[in-house]
Amino acid sequence: MKKIHWFVLSITLLFGILIGASGATIYFETIIKELALLPRHLPDAAEILTRLDNYCDLDAAQEKQVIEVLRVHNKQLDALKQRHLKEAISIRRSLEKHLDPLLTPEQKKKVKAILAISTKNTPKPQETNSSISD
Repeated sequence: MKKIHWFVLSITLLFGILIGASGATIYFETIIKELALLPRHLPDAAEILTRLDNYCDLDAAQEKQVIEVLRVHNKQLDALKQRHLKEAISIRRSLEKHLDPLLTPEQKKKVKAILAISTKNTPKPQETNSSISD
């Protein structure tokens, strides 16, 4: 009777470990994919002007006024972009540091591939491409 009890207990424990490991893997892969899909781009002043012109069909006087407003706010937009990028990089590094010991080598390769895709077109901090400056 004791042998059957230990056998059932061992099998139950083994299944619990397997289910827990599978669930954790799926959970972390889902989180990483969601993080990879987060917006990585804050529009600069020139892009805002282009969008406004495309969607609202601005006349020449409105375009001139919009350019002036964007010039005033451009420094704030650039500062926000830099802060956003620095924080995103910091969060991503922390995530990688905490996930690394939890994942198998095969899972780590998948994470690297996902993160490589998500950072492919992300500008580096201090890199701005605004054509409207003060």
